Amino acid sequence: MVNRYLKAFFLTLAILIVGLVAISFIDNSRISSISDSVESSSLELQASQQLFLYEAVFPDETLCSVLNKRIELQKNQSISVLNEIESAQNNSLFGNTGLLKKKFLLQNVELYLLIKKAENDCGSKEIIPILYFFPDKVYCADCASQAKVLDSVAAKCSNVRVFAFPTDLDVPVIDLLSAKYSVKTHPSLVVNDKKLEGVISEPGLLKEFSCRQ
Repeated sequence: MVNRYLKAFFLTLAILIVGLVAISFIDNSRISSISDSVESSSLELQASQQLFLYEAVFPDETLCSVLNKRIELQKNQSISVLNEIESAQNNSLFGNTGLLKKKFLLQNVELYLLIKKAENDCGSKEIIPILYFFPDKVYCADCASQAKVLDSVAAKCSNVRVFAFPTDLDVPVIDLLSAKYSVKTHPSLVVNDKKLEGVISEPGLLKEFSCRQ
């Protein structure tokens, strides 16, 4: 009788170990795939950072044509990476996605700054950036509702790029942007330098800019 129980115990333990190993393998594979996407984008980040350095050294030369090419290149990169990172964060038992998320956020900040620089220096209005401020470490039901509206608007308007900026991850530039626009409530949006607080409906949001389909 004892042997039967021991066999059952060891069989259950073996199944548990195999299951944990399988889950760990799946987690690592998922994160590795996301990491490849983020690391690929980081090369683009370095190239764009060199543009700012170049302008500091040669301030009289215009970078408009290069800026527009960089923006187009980075704009076309998958914007679903952050969703993949958050999905991995919620569903992975062993994987750590914190560093990947910060890297991706920095790339998003860099693209936003490129868009604003092209707008300020070159008069470019090809892309309308929408800044979406929300907390990452606490659940926000209104933020989830706002995110769905933003996804719908971005899908309909080819000239819109949504920048999701969590305000509680200690990313210095996001902290500066949050302070610049006096973001104190969540969710908050910034469209054409105008702050919008609370959940903004799709019709309400579309009133703030011209949607190009």
